[in-house]
Amino acid sequence: MFTENLFTRILDLKDGWVVESVDTDFSKEEISIQIVCLSEQLEDTHTGKLCKIYDHAPARKWRHLDTMQYKTYIKCELPRIITSQGKVKTVQPNWASGYERHTFLFEHAVIDLLKASKNQTKTAQIMRCGFNVVNRIMHLSTKRGMERRNYTELVFDQLSVDEKSFKKGHQYITVLSHPGSGCVLDVEEDRTKEACKSLFNRTLTETQLGQVTTISMDMWPAYINSAEELLPNAAITHDRFHLIMYLNKAIDQVRRREVK
Repeated sequence: MFTENLFTRILDLKDGWVVESVDTDFSKEEISIQIVCLSEQLEDTHTGKLCKIYDHAPARKWRHLDTMQYKTYIKCELPRIITSQGKVKTVQPNWASGYERHTFLFEHAVIDLLKASKNQTKTAQIMRCGFNVVNRIMHLSTKRGMERRNYTELVFDQLSVDEKSFKKGHQYITVLSHPGSGCVLDVEEDRTKEACKSLFNRTLTETQLGQVTTISMDMWPAYINSAEELLPNAAITHDRFHLIMYLNKAIDQVRRREVK
């Protein structure tokens, strides 16, 4: 009983939800935490009204943070309620979202490790899960972050456009960012003029394009030509990194010529 109460407290379950049992499979090094809902009524999140529990959905399992060296899973038959409209609705738990098969805490751990390792394969190995799980968590996190963004208070007077290579070979993406807020506004595959223009037109309205007064970029012709066409009021500034790189290259060429 102590173990069940301990996990109920640690998982921070809502009132009426408790850990019924904790089973350990020593051969597989796995722990299964069985959660049940003891309440007879639950709140409909859309209406805020208490609704009677109709039945329970088939058992589901979520991957949770490891307990020491043992993989840990949460199991539960989620209750289904009858709403005020007479519809049967499955109640979502507070430890996971939607129909995902991992908990919020597991997802947070994967994201933190991804930020540190910057490698999906290594993250999957350390977390002892599939590559597809890590990849899906990464995309879900990015989607939520994009949905939370609010550009209404941003003034698009200063922008920055840059390239970033990925994978092997000359494969690039174009990154449009807002230096004032530190936000990446959007990205576009490739670094051609067409890609850059598509990025500008998709991200900013015609009015916002006219409000840009300064844009920072390297000396890539496609970026310069796109900015000159779509940003009529913007002054183009080249970033310090590339200016210093070209200056050092010129000094080195002069040094070599003088030596000869």
